[in-house]
Amino acid sequence: MRPSAPSFLRLVKRSELPKAKSVVLPAPALPAVQVKPPTLQEVLLQRQELAGESWPLNLRIEPFLSKAVFRGVSRTVRSRLKRITTREA
Repeated sequence: MRPSAPSFLRLVKRSELPKAKSVVLPAPALPAVQVKPPTLQEVLLQRQELAGESWPLNLRIEPFLSKAVFRGVSRTVRSRLKRITTREA
């Protein structure tokens, strides 16, 4: 015969439980200033600058164009401008 669930349960009065000591934890330590590593574009631009004329012509680094660049342009022209700026030269 298997024991039933009520046989495993025992009610304990709150007064019988030991009082938990309240512990004030210290504030978490501030994280150290994290320096972001340079982006791939920044690294490639540095390499291109160091290489000078010996930089391969087939490795072109295009600037990042955010939406703010196209903010003042009308909708009809915007898509054509985006295609022109990202098209192979």
